[in-house]
This record gives sequence, C-alpha cells and structure tokens, in this order.
Amino acid sequence: MLDSALQKRYVILLKYQEQLSTTQYLFKLSELLAQEISLIQRQVMTDKFNAEKLLDAEGMLVQSSGLAVLNLARLNEIQTLLGLPLDSAETVLDSSGGNWLISFEAITGRLADMTEVSQTAPKITDQRLKVEMTQAKNELIKTEQQIGVNLLRFTYKDNKNDETAFQFGINIPLGTQFNRAESQYQLQKAQAQLDHSIVKVQQSLDEIKKEISWLAGEKKLANLQIQRVQKHLKNEALKATPSLLINLRKQLVEQHKKSTEIKQKALRQYISYLSLSGQLTEQPLRNWIHTGEPELVPGKVN
Repeated sequence: MLDSALQKRYVILLKYQEQLSTTQYLFKLSELLAQEISLIQRQVMTDKFNAEKLLDAEGMLVQSSGLAVLNLARLNEIQTLLGLPLDSAETVLDSSGGNWLISFEAITGRLADMTEVSQTAPKITDQRLKVEMTQAKNELIKTEQQIGVNLLRFTYKDNKNDETAFQFGINIPLGTQFNRAESQYQLQKAQAQLDHSIVKVQQSLDEIKKEISWLAGEKKLANLQIQRVQKHLKNEALKATPSLLINLRKQLVEQHKKSTEIKQKALRQYISYLSLSGQLTEQPLRNWIHTGEPELVPGKVN
C-alpha cells in the first residue's frame, strides 16, 4: 500500500534526523566537558581547584564520549541505508543538521488551513464506497420485485359466443420481501458505520492538532531559553569568567537538543495527520517534511 510505504520512508528520514541531532549533541557536550576539565586542571595550584568537580566532569566525559562513538556508528548505519555519505566526528560537528526540514510555523500554518479533511480520509472513502455499493444492491432488489413473470396464462372462450373471450395469468415477483428488508438493513448499517467513521477520524485529527499546538508552546519556551542564554553569552563581562561561559554553552547545547526533540515529535504527528486525512498519498506526491514541499520525482533525491 502506497500510504504504508510512504510512512515507512518518512519514519526512516525522521530517524536519521533524530540520530544526527543526538550524535551532534554528544560530541558538542564532550567538547565542552573537555574544556571544563582543562580549566579545572589549570586551577590545581589555586584555591579555586575542586577535586570533586574534576572527577564528575571526567566521569561525564567518559560517558558522553563513549555514547558519541556508539551513536555515530548508528548514524552511519542509517546513512548507508539512505545512500548518504558517512560522517565522522568532525563532519558531524560541522553539519548543518535539518535545515532543509519544514519549519514549525509552516506545519501549524498548514494545519490551520486544512478543513473538512476527514472527507478524503481513506477510512471514510472506503466506508462511503460500501454505502454506495449497498445502495446499488438495494435498488437492484427493488427493481427485481417490480418485474413479474407470467408463470401461467389461461384463455377462456365461450363456444356459443365467439366474441366472448378473456385471459388471466398468475404474476410471481422475483425476489422476496425478506430480501428487500435485509438489503435495507444492510444499507442503514453501512450508513451508520460511515457516520461513525467520520466522527472518529475527525476526533483523531483534532487530537493531533491539539498535540502539535501543545508542542508549539513547548518549543516557544525552549526557544526563549535559547535566546536568554545567547544574550548572556554576548555579555563581555562574562568573558572574564571561563567556567561560567562553559556552563552557559552547556545550557545552550541542552536547550538546542530539547528544541530539536520537540520539533521531531511534531513532525511525527504531522505525518500521522497527513496519512489519516489521506493527503499523504494525494497526487502529485510531495515531500511533506521538506521546505517548500517539493514534488517527489522518480529517480530524483528530494
């Protein structure tokens, strides 16, 4: 089924972006931890030296470095599957990430413009076809009952009066009253199932919209935190405190990671919405998570 095949493709693409984001985060965190360790070690002969802090930082560096290597291997596996060039620690850090992905604003804007999408949902169109087929069957039975068959025909003629003659016959309808009642019942049942499906699909679509709206609020808060940290990093006075700068950079990396994870959740919900509403397979096929939503052209990488 085309819808299922497309969903699997989108899942792989989103998995790739998630893996790339996680790997970048771990390498950036390792880089900052290494800087923090170096800073603490330079304080060994001073009153600022904190042995416990050094041990904690070293433990975190070992863990993050190990996870970075493992996640890079996983990333390369996905890249091999997609036919993409493999990354190294250096190229991952220099990667622009998912700049090609559709923006959060574009997702919410498109959802806001979508109305009556439940009518194009695959589950709805299937149920509507069932209703139409049942209606046709019902009409056929109705027509058959109106057609009679002259099973027997008799003619009577008065021998004494040649002008006196008449005919009579027995008309047997095709089908029975039971068949028509059964067909009418099936039609009402199919219509009820259609009405139920329309309500259920619309409810599911509304729930997805609400979830994406909630995620939009979370992302806005994460972005505000990013802006706050970036503002502090521009403060010239803080440059005299290297440890504080490193902590702020670690916060920035954490907030970027959080913002990316929120968007990934929204993209998954967005694909579910498009699939459920039937738009994922609308012609011409498009890359719905790519900026500009380009058409999917056979043999071309979108």
